[in-house]
Amino acid sequence: MSSCGLRFGTFILPASGKDHDRTVHQRLSAEPSKSYPSEPPFFGFGLFDGHGLGSQVADLAASSLLPFVARQRDILRVNPRHRKKLTRTRSQALREDHQRQDSSPLLSQRWRVEAEEMLGLSFTQCQDEAQILYGNERLGSTATVALVQKDSLYATKWNISVAWVGDSRCMVQEPGDAPARALTTDHHLTLRREHARCSTIAAREAENFEAGQRRTHLWHGRLMNESTGVHTEVTRAIGDGLASPALHADSLDVVHTVVADGSTLVICSDGVWGVLNETQVGDIVRQFRDPHKASFVISSTAQQVRELEGRAQDDISAVVVHLDACLRQPLRGTSF
Repeated sequence: MSSCGLRFGTFILPASGKDHDRTVHQRLSAEPSKSYPSEPPFFGFGLFDGHGLGSQVADLAASSLLPFVARQRDILRVNPRHRKKLTRTRSQALREDHQRQDSSPLLSQRWRVEAEEMLGLSFTQCQDEAQILYGNERLGSTATVALVQKDSLYATKWNISVAWVGDSRCMVQEPGDAPARALTTDHHLTLRREHARCSTIAAREAENFEAGQRRTHLWHGRLMNESTGVHTEVTRAIGDGLASPALHADSLDVVHTVVADGSTLVICSDGVWGVLNETQVGDIVRQFRDPHKASFVISSTAQQVRELEGRAQDDISAVVVHLDACLRQPLRGTSF
C-alpha cells in the first residue's frame, strides 16, 4: 500500500562533561496514525526539554502527548457530535482567516481545525497529569509538537501544524532557493506579547499579594514566584508547579503552514538556537540529505560553537524530517 514518504533522524547530545542522566529528553514518534478510508495518516514529532530538578515531566510529555493527539483524532472520527462541531467551526475558520497568522492560505481548513482541537486538548490533558503527579515539585518541561499530513496520498504539498510551550524552536527549509523560516517564536519575556501577558498577570498579583509573596513577578528578564523563590527563563511550560502560574497560559500557540514535497522540518532545543540561526541550520539540512546525519551535524556543530565561544554548555537535541513525495516504501527513521 502507498504510504507518504517520510525520512527522519534524531540526535541527543548531553552537555560536555555530563553523564548519560540527561535533563534534555527528546522523544520522536513517527508511526502513522490509524488509517481511515480515503484519508492519509498523519505523523507526529515531538521534542521535550526538561528543566528543574529532574526529567520526570519531560518523560511524561514525551510518552503521552502524541498518543493523546492520536486518541483525540479517533474520537473526532467516530463521534457524530464532534464531527458536526467541526463542520460548524470550519466555516467560522474561513471567516477568521484574515485575523490569523497562518503561513499559507492553501492550508486545508479541515486539517487546521482538527489539528488545533487535537493539540489543544492533548496539551491540556498532559498539563493536568503533570499537575497531579508533580504539582508540588520543581519539575517542568518545554514541549514542541509538529503534526504533518497530506490532503491525499498523491498531493504534492504537506499540511503542517505546530504547537509549543517554551523555547524548543521549529523551522522549515523548503526546496529551491527559499530561505529557511522559523515556525515558532521562543516563549521568553523578550517576546512583546509574552511580556504583555505576564505583566498583566503580575499586576493582578501585586494587588492581591504583598511584596515578597507574589507568585508572578518579572525579575531580570525572568518570571519569578516570590513565595517559592523559583524563577524561569521561559514564560510557558508544562508542569513546574512551584514556578509562576503564568507558565500555564489559558490558550495554546498553534501555527499552520503548507510546504511542498522536498521540504525539511527541523525541531531543536534551545541548546542549538542559542548559537545557530535558521539560515545556518537550513544550510546543514541542504548539505546532508540523510536526516540522521543532518541531526548529528546540527547537534555537534552547536556544541562546538558553544565551546569555542566560551558559552555555558547545554544539552542539545535535534529532530530532522524530510517530507518527500508519496512512495511505495515504508516509513524510515533512525535515532540515538
